[in-house]
Formats: sequence, structure tokens, C-alpha cells
Amino acid sequence: MNNPQLNAIRALLAKLDHTDGIRATFWVIFANLEKEATGLCELIANPDSMKSQVANELLVNAEKARLRDLLAEARQKVNPLLRELRQEQEAERLQKANLVPDEFAAEIRSVFRALDQTAKMHFMTDAIKFGDSAAIAALVTAPTILSGLTAEQSKNFRESFLERMAPQKAGVLDDVTDICETSFSTLDRLARPIGGAAAVPPHGAGSAA
Repeated sequence: MNNPQLNAIRALLAKLDHTDGIRATFWVIFANLEKEATGLCELIANPDSMKSQVANELLVNAEKARLRDLLAEARQKVNPLLRELRQEQEAERLQKANLVPDEFAAEIRSVFRALDQTAKMHFMTDAIKFGDSAAIAALVTAPTILSGLTAEQSKNFRESFLERMAPQKAGVLDDVTDICETSFSTLDRLARPIGGAAAVPPHGAGSAA
């Protein structure tokens, strides 16, 4: 069925390698949702001429309830997977940037706290510029009361250093985030009950295995 919104989901599905690891897991989840949504759209577009409008609306609402069930199940599956992917990506960046304090971390923090604000900013700028992971790690991995940085400064300098040493790259996380956001947004709207017939509760049509 040629539906612009579903076509957007199909295009994102086509980007996922459905034969390999985590991409395959996401592909199966969203391919099943797309299949269910396509069936629902066909039901809406081609009501049974032998049934009354009320009967057709009841049937559509039952299918919408089924789609809501599937969306709830999908969210339960993908949210932990997304958290795991983000943690893996962050761990890879930290490892690549070698953002680990060394044995001189306490001394670095002591010297840094004694600097005035302008000197502190120069220190951090130079450390980022020259890739001084030990100096950056000593400051951004420590509590702010020890580092002499504000929480916002610590976060910003940490990310600036990571972007210089281990910039984020498009990959699995970007692909699955796109399809999650697009699919859930589109299908949530499609799954809303229609008026004119009693809406079936979310579990009224049963859950998919």
C-alpha cells in the first residue's frame, strides 16, 4: 500500500542490515509493526461494503488496539537495547580517547584550583588542543568540588575533548534511533481510536506473540 508515512518507515527499514546482530533485532521488531500498520491502513481504506459504518469502525478500532499492544511490546524491547547501544558507544569513545586519570591526577587538580578563571580556561583549551587525556580526565572525571569546574563546564569540556579525540560516527545507533523515533511517532498517531464507535481497550483485541 502506497502510504507516505509508512513509506518513510520502509525506507528506514531498508537501511538496516537484517542479517546482522543488533540491526537484525530492530529490523524484525519494526518490520512486524510496519506489516501490522499496512494491514490497518488497508482496512481503513477499504471498508467492508457488507457491514455497517459502525461495524466497520468497531473492526478498525479493534485493529488499532492490536497495534497499540504491539507498540507497547516493541517499546519494552527496544528501550533496553537502545540504552545498551549508547553505553557501548560511550565506552568505545572513552577507550579511544583514553580518558583515564593517572597517578598525578590529584596534583593536577590542586594546581588547577589555584588558577584564576582566565588561566583555567586557557589550561582546558590547551589540554583539549594537544590531546592531554590525563589532564582532562583528572578534572572532568572528579567531583566538581575537587576539580574547580562547574558541573556545566565539566560536561562541556569532557564532550569537547571526546569530540576531538573520538568523534561520534554515524552507525548502528543512528540508524536504529531514526527508525524508533519515526515509527513510534507515526504509528502512535495511526493507532489512536476513531470516533463513532466504542473504542476497544488496548488489550481488547489480544496481544501478538
